[in-house]
Order: sequence, then C-alpha cells, then structure tokens
Amino acid sequence: MMSRSNKIIVFFAVLLAVGCAKNPEPEFRAGDVSIAWLKSLYGRQPVVVTGDTYITGRVTSTDQYGNFYKTLFIEDDTGGICLRIDLEDYHRTYFRGMHLRIACNALVLSSYGGMLQLGAFSYDAVTPDLSAIPRDRLAAVITIREGEDEAVEPPLLAISELAPQHIGRFVAFDGVQFDDDAVVHTWSEVAADTDRYLTDRAGNRIAVRTSRRATFASRPLPSRSGYIEGVVTYFNGRYQLVVCSDMSAIMDEARF
Repeated sequence: MMSRSNKIIVFFAVLLAVGCAKNPEPEFRAGDVSIAWLKSLYGRQPVVVTGDTYITGRVTSTDQYGNFYKTLFIEDDTGGICLRIDLEDYHRTYFRGMHLRIACNALVLSSYGGMLQLGAFSYDAVTPDLSAIPRDRLAAVITIREGEDEAVEPPLLAISELAPQHIGRFVAFDGVQFDDDAVVHTWSEVAADTDRYLTDRAGNRIAVRTSRRATFASRPLPSRSGYIEGVVTYFNGRYQLVVCSDMSAIMDEARF
C-alpha cells in the first residue's frame, strides 16, 4: 500500500504534469521568425510575445473600399495573419504588395471566433485580451521594407481544398457563382454585415462576408459565374472570404 507521503508526492506530480500540458510556456526566438511559427505558439489562451521577435510579410488587404476596417492582413510563404491596428485609411500608408516587418514584442496573439490575430493587450470587457495597436505605437511596431513591393498574385484553390493553413491568406477561386437566391441581392444588407454564398459545380460553398460600410455594399452581386479573389477568414467553425472590392470578382461566364 502506498504511504500517505508518497500519495502526496504523486498527487502534486500529477497536478504539475496537467498544468504543464494545459498551459505550456511558449519559448520565443530572437530575430525573424515565420508567421506559421509565431502562430504555433498559441494554445488555448492569449499569448503575450516577449523578446525581440519579428515577422515579415507582404500586405494582402486594403481598407480603401471599406471592407477591412482596422484589420491589416499580411502573409509570408508559410501563412497569413491579421494585425489589428487603430488606423483608418491605412491603405495610404500600408498598401497592398508592400513588405512590412513587425516587431512583435509585447503584442498579443489571440483568437477571435477561432481566427488568430495579433494586436495590443486590452482590458476591455468585450474583448479582454486583444485590441488594436494604438496609432502612436505603429511606427515602433511596423517597419516598411522599402523597395520590396510586389504584385499580389493569389494561388488558385478549389473550395473543397480550404484548410486551416489558408486562414489569413489571399486566395482565388475560379468556376464559382453566387447562390441562386443571392444574385437578386446586393453585396451587403443596409443594417448589418452580410454573408452571401459562393458555390462551385460540385456544390461546395463558402460565405463571402461584406461590411455594410463597404463602398460597394449597395451594388448588385454578379449574376453570372467566374473568378473571385479575397482573404480567407474564419469565424465560429466556418471559412469566409473577404474581398477587397466588388472588382475582386470577374464573373462573365454563363451560370451552371
């Protein structure tokens, strides 16, 4: 029979093992790391980045047309991520194709609806762990890599191919159309941000999420089939596509 003292030792050993399994301490690297590596540090709780850790990526979103409000997406060869920044009309400073280096020290890596985001620490009651990086901190956090701009060319995917590694990335779909009951509508309703659904020939579907404040929100959806591109987001168990503008869709082929 195990003695009382041995039982206590075993009890605390189990607690220690469980605690380590549930809340592992992330080990940060100094210098430049990939976006995928940074995202891998997230467990189930917000992570405050420590040390001189940097990521570099090109800008794939724009708020010029009102559909990416204070959310700046960048990506490298390993993945994409959303930066929460307290800056309107950020496209005047950080435009699509521009390469940025992000100083992650003291930033917070957290999840909203299942999608990882990088921002500032917040005590707000609604989002107690993540807020936008203040405007006066942006110059210290974001460095523009001069002379490294490049055109943003999205990879072509099938809806059925979407996987977690695509979240936060700029992608394109071809041979798709909006659902029959959606083509009689505009991109967004007046009162609320709106999902309209794309479908392919196999019946696979993905939501296209449009802000009611987008400049093209009141324009009609394309009624034919063809091509569309945008950033893949994720919310509460489902993928979404957020387009930069209505010009992101080129649908001039017959419906199927």
